[in-house]
Amino acid sequence: MRHLLTAALFGCAFLCTPEPRLDQVLKGLAAEAQMAARIDAQDDEGIQRQNQKAQDDYDRKYSDYSKKDEAWERCAKPIEDRAGTQMQAYGASAMDSATMQKVADRIKAAQERGDMTELRRLADSVGKASMAVANRGQAMSAGANDEIARTCGARPVEPERPTMQTLLGYQDVRRAGLDASGFDDGQYSIIRERVLPFVVTNGKDSGGMIYTESEVSALQAKLADLAKYVEVMKSY
Repeated sequence: MRHLLTAALFGCAFLCTPEPRLDQVLKGLAAEAQMAARIDAQDDEGIQRQNQKAQDDYDRKYSDYSKKDEAWERCAKPIEDRAGTQMQAYGASAMDSATMQKVADRIKAAQERGDMTELRRLADSVGKASMAVANRGQAMSAGANDEIARTCGARPVEPERPTMQTLLGYQDVRRAGLDASGFDDGQYSIIRERVLPFVVTNGKDSGGMIYTESEVSALQAKLADLAKYVEVMKSY
C-alpha cells in the first residue's frame, strides 16, 4: 500500500529515480538540522521574559497616552465645536438657498435662450463664490487648529507596538526542510517516512516498507549522509 501511495504521489519520481530525490531530501534534512540547532540553542524563558517586559512597557506607555489623549480631546472639543458652528453659519449666509435658487433660475433662463455668454458668466460667478466659501472654511479651520495648539498643545502621539521575539518550534523545522527540499508537504512527509526506517536500521529492517531495487541501491549509497540526520528525522 505504501509502495502504491508513493508511486501515485510522485509518478514514479522517487521509486524509479530515487538518487536525485534523495539529494533533495538531504538538502531538506540539512536545513532541518540547522533550524533544530537554533531551537535547541534559543533561550525560551529569556525570550518570554523579554517579550513580557516589552508588552508591560507598552501597556504602561499606552495607558499614559490614553489619559493624555482624553485630556487633549476635552480641551480641543469646545474649540472644534465653535469653529464648526461658525463655518456652518458662514456657509449658510454666503450661499443661502434663496440666493442659489435665483442663480439657478437665471442659469435655466440662459439655457432656454441659448445664451452661452451668460451661462459662462454665471458658471464663473458660482465657481468663484464656491471657492471663496471653501477658502474661508479652510482659513477658519486653520485658525481653530492654531488656537487648539496654543491652548491644548500638540496632540499626544500613540506609542508604537513592540516587536516581539519569535519562539521557534516544530513548524519552523518542518518549514525549513520543505523550503530547502523543493517538495510539497505531502511529498516530503512520505519520502521522509520511507527513508527513516531504512536509515535507522542501517538498511537491515524495512519497518514494513517495500523498497524497489533502485531505492535500496540509492539508499545504501546515501546511507552515511542520511545517518547524520537520524535524530532530526526521529525528533521532528
